[in-house]
Amino acid sequence: MEKSEKHYVLVHGSCLGAWCWYKVATLLKSAGHIVLVQDLAASGNRDAPKAGA
Repeated sequence: MEKSEKHYVLVHGSCLGAWCWYKVATLLKSAGHIVLVQDLAASGNRDAPKAGA
């Protein structure tokens, strides 16, 4: 029997964050798939590096 588990990488668009995928990720995980939801570095969810650091 063929394994039906798939791997998904979900990447948000501009002005969003990984949070925008919470419903889709939950559905995929509950169906037995592996899901990675990634926050992009420039999305505003992290503090900017300090000058000279």
